[in-house]
Amino acid sequence: MHPFVSLSNQRFRPLWALLTGIVVLSLALLAWGGSTTTAAASTKAPSLALKKGHVVHTVNIMEKNGRFFFSPATLTIKVGDSVVWKNVTGAPHTVTSDTGVFNTHGFLTMNHTFRFTFSRTGTYHYHCNIHLYMHATIIVKSALSNNQSSSHSPTSPTPTTPPSMSHPGGGGYGGGY
Repeated sequence: MHPFVSLSNQRFRPLWALLTGIVVLSLALLAWGGSTTTAAASTKAPSLALKKGHVVHTVNIMEKNGRFFFSPATLTIKVGDSVVWKNVTGAPHTVTSDTGVFNTHGFLTMNHTFRFTFSRTGTYHYHCNIHLYMHATIIVKSALSNNQSSSHSPTSPTPTTPPSMSHPGGGGYGGGY
């Protein structure tokens, strides 16, 4: 019959098996919920406390009436505190500093988080690179009254030295990778 075709199929059978295995594994990981963004932290503040007196704040990425937004839109924290952004929508988002101080690596998909620790005082404006109308502000102060998280209009200058990033789960932006 066609001995050449039969010989060719036998020679490439291991390669086809390997390629099929890779494709099946990739599809299984994708279906399982694989993502390019590592969930950096949960939103439980007590378990994420950094040093004594430092707090982990949560900013949720939300949707209302077909529009996405950061909640709260303005957050005042202390130097050394961390902010965890959590996407609670079905759409992908980014958390991107207007001055390049911090940025998500890839997209935040539903229920994924991004964490950043602020080590300098200043006002940090940020946005979503996908939904350009989404804007918010983090105000970092050296000392706060007993109310550690509140809404204020930005008054401090934008810092010139970027704060450090914290990515305990691996991955991140800049030197944290």
